[in-house]
Amino acid sequence: MNENSEIIASEIIVIQSLSVTDYKTGESLYNDILRYKNIKDKTVFSSFFDVFDKKEFKTVLDSLVHNMKRTWLAFAKGNEKGFLAIFAT
Repeated sequence: MNENSEIIASEIIVIQSLSVTDYKTGESLYNDILRYKNIKDKTVFSSFFDVFDKKEFKTVLDSLVHNMKRTWLAFAKGNEKGFLAIFAT
């Protein structure tokens, strides 16, 4: 994905939980591409959350589910050190 990639989802949510030494993949995706797509295309909405533990992740996820209006597509990757989750509607 780059700044010229077409986004066919209307909302993309990035949740990142990584150790301080890990490369911030989700933050980079949001800052380098998704944030600018919001400005360029007003029909695309994206948000970024950097969480630090399971409790904070659950709080963010509960809030998102409570406000959910559509079906989500989810992508997640991780290991014992952290994870990255991306949701799109």
